[in-house]
Amino acid sequence: VLAAVSGCSAEPAGFRPSPYAGVLYVNEFMASNNSTLADEHGDFADWVELHNAGTEAIRLRGLYLTDNLAAPSKWAFPDTVIAAGEYLLVWCDAEYRQGPLHASFRLDADNGEQIGLFGAHGDRVYFVDTLTYGPQLTDTSQGRFPDGGAWQQMAFPSPGARNISGVSPWRGRVFINEFMADNDDVIVDEAGDHDDWVELFNATDSTVSLAGWFLTDDLRESKKWTFPDVSLP
Repeated sequence: VLAAVSGCSAEPAGFRPSPYAGVLYVNEFMASNNSTLADEHGDFADWVELHNAGTEAIRLRGLYLTDNLAAPSKWAFPDTVIAAGEYLLVWCDAEYRQGPLHASFRLDADNGEQIGLFGAHGDRVYFVDTLTYGPQLTDTSQGRFPDGGAWQQMAFPSPGARNISGVSPWRGRVFINEFMADNDDVIVDEAGDHDDWVELFNATDSTVSLAGWFLTDDLRESKKWTFPDVSLP
């Protein structure tokens, strides 16, 4: 699933790298914001976060953001400065009249698309950072971890702040180890019913508390069923 939704950076053919490439990043984005963060008007809009990983402030005037790499100058940044080590949020809601940091396009969560950060000088266009992403889950962001690093799904969206790893410390240690989706006569539960089942396996030497963990059959609804306060030796 992560391979299907995570983004990957690529150098667009025909563009030259900007001096800001490797310094100014598209660092995180959310293409389906239902309840994560509201803008200054109370709307839950798509968003893109930039991060200045350099040691000097960057003036964004003359830079562009787009959802189509074939149209690099789709939305022009206002005369805004992003300080060294800081983050900037752009609302991708096609409501550019709502404020200077509201882009003229929305992000496509159903089919996926592209995000590009570009600069221009005269008739030359320079790419700063680009990515292509697939279908997205609601209220789930994709981000670089660590900031400016490789793309992955974020467990905790962090718009305007340092990215937090989306990988659980138990990944590769606790497994969905076996399941049966049509149990006719293999095993019965405590009520004597032949129910479908999922088996977990703790491959470590330590007991794991499952309190606060979730199980689901729909990755768009990750908290479908909550584990009780039980432990897995």
